[in-house]
Amino acid sequence: MAGSVDRRSAAPLWTPAGRTPWVGDPASLPAGLRGGLRGDAFVPAHGVVGGNAVEFHGELDPWVERIVDDIGRARHTVNIGMFAWTGDGAGGAVAEVARWQARRGVEVNAVMDGVGGNGYGALLKERWTPEFRSLVDGLRRDGVDARINWRTRIGGEGMSEDATRALDHRKFFGIDGTVSHVGGRNIVAGWDGWVDSMLRIEGPGSARAGAQFVGRWTDVGGTPSRRLIGVLADAYRSGQHFGTANVEILAANPGLAHNPLAESVRRDMQTGTGRLWASTPSLGDRVFTQDLAAAARSGRDVRLMLPNHAARDGDHVSRLISGTFEADLLDAGVDVRETTGTVHAKLVLANGVPVEGGGVEDALTVSSLNLNRRSRLHDFELGARVTNDPGALADAEAFFTQHGTASLDVGGDTARLYRTLRPIRQALNARF
Repeated sequence: MAGSVDRRSAAPLWTPAGRTPWVGDPASLPAGLRGGLRGDAFVPAHGVVGGNAVEFHGELDPWVERIVDDIGRARHTVNIGMFAWTGDGAGGAVAEVARWQARRGVEVNAVMDGVGGNGYGALLKERWTPEFRSLVDGLRRDGVDARINWRTRIGGEGMSEDATRALDHRKFFGIDGTVSHVGGRNIVAGWDGWVDSMLRIEGPGSARAGAQFVGRWTDVGGTPSRRLIGVLADAYRSGQHFGTANVEILAANPGLAHNPLAESVRRDMQTGTGRLWASTPSLGDRVFTQDLAAAARSGRDVRLMLPNHAARDGDHVSRLISGTFEADLLDAGVDVRETTGTVHAKLVLANGVPVEGGGVEDALTVSSLNLNRRSRLHDFELGARVTNDPGALADAEAFFTQHGTASLDVGGDTARLYRTLRPIRQALNARF
């Protein structure tokens, strides 16, 4: 899984300036960075920016090689935001190159979630597993500034008092303000076999994603350095174009009254006139279910890919609740495609979406947002919406077609079970 950079003999590319805090007039910075210095909740909407080169990654090994190579080529800064990370498999490959870069003097920052890293025993109090402690200690020992997002207020030292205490479900990599990776993939060896997806963005969109990282970095007690802010500010202002794709970075912060990521996904579901294909590991929210059902009733080609009951992540109750929402979709004419392997990809392909000022566009959104209530209301999430890039959309379509091969039989035993359980879910108002 190693990238192409030779890590045995390369000399440092940067003379370390230390972690000198950024000091200056915030008014001199782009709005996203000004907000990030105050915290994630203050980062404004980024809007659509053009000039990006985008790659869709739906297979593990090519993506690991790409991200390791990107981190290995960093000259100034590497920023990582990760819900779940272990020190083996893909996570081990990322940790190795991140530690190597930190030893060379590249500034490497990481926001790691306490629950994602240690399990749900860390929901109510600060709790470390030996494996996660070993990973974090190794990163810190080599100079990576690894900080932990704690949901709990019992312990959880280092968190800003003003930060919202919630799971940080985001998956993000940022390299030198110019390259970023966003999507749904954790870097956990036991999950390496899951079907998942990431977007690689090279261009102006990456600086906007970087500003979102600065917000979370501030939330968990990090002090944005002169180097970090300088690199991102330069990337904002560079005006350099790498491709034709338009990118909109979309984030969710549970401390805010609105969720731009979920709202964007819903807008594509509600307003598009062509194909609507979506993938999620679980379905636990009436809002998304109603949007998909309405789109199918309007005559659109609506397909949903998700794992079957045996493969789905989570407890048996949430799996069955997810199935009862599938029953609603089947009755509306949605082509539900259950897979025997664990699908963890969170993507939406929407065609014929109206554009302000006239015309329509085809859009691809890849994110960490599950189509459930928890992601919509309670977790930090991050994604990117891409337009004007037929190649990326075609790759996502091929990914969906490859893995979502079997349509659920509308009249089969599984569908009958879901319909039988549906009145119980409705009576209990169960969702997750």
